[in-house]
Amino acid sequence: MTTNTFVIGRSTVSKSIHQVCHAVVTVLRPRLIKFPTTAEGLKELIEIFESKFGFPMVFGCIDGAHIPIKQPNENAHDYFWYISIH
Repeated sequence: MTTNTFVIGRSTVSKSIHQVCHAVVTVLRPRLIKFPTTAEGLKELIEIFESKFGFPMVFGCIDGAHIPIKQPNENAHDYFWYISIH
């Protein structure tokens, strides 16, 4: 559990999670998540996802992390930042 591993209280973890989720919704969502504005646009995206990836009735996906992480010298492979935009 995070609280035991990093010796921080549950309320601190809870508050931090709330703040991160709020930042994702208010800052990242408007910049990175775009929804179709017309029925035709939605239909086009659904067709693209099905033909390209084999997923029926899907018009988008989220993949990757958008928080830069500086890798430490020790166990650097455990810390990475990648963005995959299709």
